[in-house]
Amino acid sequence: MAEPITLALAKKHLRVDHSEEDDLIGGMIADARAWVEEYTGQTLVQAPLTEQINGFEAQLLAWPIASVTGVTYLDADGAEQELTDDVWELRNAKRPAALRLKSGAQWPTVRHGNGAITVELTAGYATLDEIPGGIRRAMYVLLEGYYSRDAKALAEAIATAKRSCGPKSRGWRLPCR
Repeated sequence: MAEPITLALAKKHLRVDHSEEDDLIGGMIADARAWVEEYTGQTLVQAPLTEQINGFEAQLLAWPIASVTGVTYLDADGAEQELTDDVWELRNAKRPAALRLKSGAQWPTVRHGNGAITVELTAGYATLDEIPGGIRRAMYVLLEGYYSRDAKALAEAIATAKRSCGPKSRGWRLPCR
């Protein structure tokens, strides 16, 4: 998986001009991405995900959603069926995204129970430039905190990263990968 910040950009930001700590800094990049993803509930690097939902118009946890590649459901008899895209459309102009019924279409009867509908999707930003600036800044600030190896500096970096991610970030959670 490619990280949203390259090793070269991280080293430049940290003013590191040697390669002895490349593995360490690479790990810090991954840690910063994971922290931001957990805090914001966003997937930063495009990846395939599977979500199980209980109803066709249920909110999807993943954000941002690049595409939905398939929808299957358990029918009333418990048999898995594919739901073709002539029945649904993805509404992802704002968070939370959801599948919506297309005009003139009808949802099939679904077996009652948790996870009766499976949505295969691709979530995440396609390029670093698409990641909101505040989220990128949060990653760089976290890198500084991690690299400092100082508990107080890290605590300050985390507080700054939270502010950089913005108030709309809290309260969302990532779907299981």
